[in-house]
Amino acid sequence: MSYTVQFYLVELDKIKNVIGGKNLSIIDEIDVDDEDREYLETLLMGTEQDEDSGSEYGYALEKIIEQIFGESESASAFEDLHFGEFDDPALDWIIQSGPPIKLPPNDDFPFIGHRLLADMQKALDEWDDEKLETLNDIAPEVQAKIEGMLDVFQTAIEQKKDLITFYY
Repeated sequence: MSYTVQFYLVELDKIKNVIGGKNLSIIDEIDVDDEDREYLETLLMGTEQDEDSGSEYGYALEKIIEQIFGESESASAFEDLHFGEFDDPALDWIIQSGPPIKLPPNDDFPFIGHRLLADMQKALDEWDDEKLETLNDIAPEVQAKIEGMLDVFQTAIEQKKDLITFYY
């Protein structure tokens, strides 16, 4: 089985206004079944979330983000990942921050992370030419992920957007 990371360039303030904003009209624009609709409504209305449904709320959040901000950014190094890559340091850095909004605990997919624009700028500033040269000493697949992550950060900075990642 393979895994992937979806990168969404977003405005976190806009998402935080939509979640709990009590405007359900966005659901009419999303193709969902009745069960998924329940999770979307809970997030949009800001009502109490079922503590046993963290995964479902994670996927609902992704549907909302995709509807508002469109398709995710691609980074080929983060597609078709294998289970052994689950603990990769580049992957940890982009998902360890958790979701940008309060969701129930989730020990299943999707794993969600977010990075603010300022965090990504700081990371890019730290990766100077000398540090980039150290990538030659690590496995090519890890090197490709770090370079892919930095490319996504650069795109986010150019567009003045924050980043939300979904790993599943």
